[in-house]
Amino acid sequence: MHCFLADKILTPIGDMTLVARDGVVLFLEFNDVKARIAQQLKLRFGQAELQPATNPFGLSDILRDYFAGHISVIDMLLTDGGGTAFEQQVWTE
Repeated sequence: MHCFLADKILTPIGDMTLVARDGVVLFLEFNDVKARIAQQLKLRFGQAELQPATNPFGLSDILRDYFAGHISVIDMLLTDGGGTAFEQQVWTE
């Protein structure tokens, strides 16, 4: 079973859940779609468990800074959105 860290973040556009592992953002979703996070984790990784964490790898602070108007900090985030080979190629472009 895979274990991922999850933190709840209050943002100006709504409460969100950050899911991360090894310093990388896997998901950032609105709290009202928790079922989608569970579904996507299962599709990508099989059995998965979310472990509550405060500011995992400093990622929550980076997102809070971004939503506070410091938009350049977004470049500090490492992300892994999964996706097909085609989707990854499009995202790279």
